[in-house]
Amino acid sequence: MPKNTSKLWTSDFILTLLTSFSFFAGAFYLVTVLPNYIQELGGSPFQIGIVLGAWGYLPLVLRLYVGKYSNKAKKKLMIRIGCISLIIVYVLMAYSETIIALFVLRFIQGIGSAAIPTASGTLIANLSPIHRRGEGLGYFGITSSMGQAVGPAIGAFVLNQYSYEAVFLLSAFTALYSLILIHFVKEPIMSAPAEVKNQSLIPRRAVLPSLLFLSITICFAACTAFLPLLSLERSISQVSLFFIFHGGISILARPTGGALGDRIGRLPVILFGMLSMTIAMLYLSVSNSNFDMMLTGLFTGLGVSLCNTGLFALTLDRVSSHEQGSATAVIQLAWDVGIIVSGIGLGLIATKFGIASLFVAGAFFPFIAFITIIILIINGTLSLKKPVYGN
Repeated sequence: MPKNTSKLWTSDFILTLLTSFSFFAGAFYLVTVLPNYIQELGGSPFQIGIVLGAWGYLPLVLRLYVGKYSNKAKKKLMIRIGCISLIIVYVLMAYSETIIALFVLRFIQGIGSAAIPTASGTLIANLSPIHRRGEGLGYFGITSSMGQAVGPAIGAFVLNQYSYEAVFLLSAFTALYSLILIHFVKEPIMSAPAEVKNQSLIPRRAVLPSLLFLSITICFAACTAFLPLLSLERSISQVSLFFIFHGGISILARPTGGALGDRIGRLPVILFGMLSMTIAMLYLSVSNSNFDMMLTGLFTGLGVSLCNTGLFALTLDRVSSHEQGSATAVIQLAWDVGIIVSGIGLGLIATKFGIASLFVAGAFFPFIAFITIIILIINGTLSLKKPVYGN
């Protein structure tokens, strides 16, 4: 078990954050590039959604096993496997010229998507003092926010200056950088109690927060997959502003929201995030300017950041220490399911009714989650009180 001290910023904590940031940056280089590349190959909005969503298929199974292995140790091994798989996939993407090839490689990319965030998230939870859990997870969340903020802009810049191939190779190099960083991290050993046998892949008390978080992941997956197409339809010149402002506000919101949740409780922070995401999705359906991209980026940044950090911490609050890896896998599984639901379900809506319609449909998910939390507070299933740490 890690020492229960107040020190958060250790060298292992920092190196794990940098490893996670590199992973997300490499993935987000492709956000504004891959949809346009598929469209140039003759792909429809539905095909674009299928290809982009393909990286969520494999983690549906693998992430749970990564979580189980991460309960005690092997977190660094999981991250290494993920990095190596991404290096291979990105290099092959650079030389792929068919939609089928991109679909297959995007599918295999799911190995890295399952291994790296799950294992590094568990590692951060192990390294964080228990009474600063929300804050520590908030800083972990910043790694994805920073990747979202700089990744699309860097990807677009490299594409404009060089080529699609150059963007894919840059992603491969970034995955190699993550592989080097994780080598220097000292992994704490989390020993499970002797009486724990045949441990479940899915901790029962992690399910509710994960279902609530699914409402957010569906929305953000829709933004990453279809916002570039909305910008083309409405002649919005700087769609990257959405991701820059989303990532920028997230850098402030994640640790602030996490620390606030440590002090006053998780649910007030989560509820505010749900409302922010609902407003953002409705606003996106009528957006037609660069200013709209900035404003909706701010709202989605608040929504994703506060809900992700708050629900992640709530999940770990509800399970024992020897289930943290599995609980991390379950909460992150919401990303995988959200990508698939958004890519297929909302992709079909976009094909039939237009791009704007999918953002209206997406707004219902966080709104329903908001109402669900209120009902669960009223009947006593959830509490607004400050978190009680039982592990």
